Amino acid sequence: AVTPVTTVELDPTNADWPVPRDPTAGPRTWTPTRASGFSRDARGAAWAAATITARLDPYMGPAVFTPALAQTTGQSAAVAPLLNGAYLDGAAKAGSDTSSGGPVVDENMKMLAFAGWATTGDCRQRCAVALAVDDDGARWVQTAPMVWSHGDWKLYLAKPDRILDPRIP
Repeated sequence: AVTPVTTVELDPTNADWPVPRDPTAGPRTWTPTRASGFSRDARGAAWAAATITARLDPYMGPAVFTPALAQTTGQSAAVAPLLNGAYLDGAAKAGSDTSSGGPVVDENMKMLAFAGWATTGDCRQRCAVALAVDDDGARWVQTAPMVWSHGDWKLYLAKPDRILDPRIP
């Protein structure tokens, strides 16, 4: 087993890093529930980190976060019930229908935007991707440990509880 790189330093106030928009970085496959086929380099790891973490948001619903869990490694089995519980709680608070497993419809929900990235590690086998996230005018950093496995990047989940609030240290 490969031990992932889990930390990277990134100043979240620096607004000058564009999120990579290189078509060679991937994903080569993009569906409503899954993005895969990322390049085996820093740009591919950054795109994989951004798409996988976005799809693991409980508000996306089990129709999206369940396939995204297949793109993780580590404590993946412990994360599934946390995501489902947060999804059901959020849907109940918003009065959203959960019968389809689709996204929670909440008019008060904020949209987060990835503003930039940095990596540490060789990004051929494992690296940490720091994603700068814009959150309603504030910027914070989410670190995504990535591991190359079976021809694509996987998000390494070391602490299941961090999935619900990635700002928890």
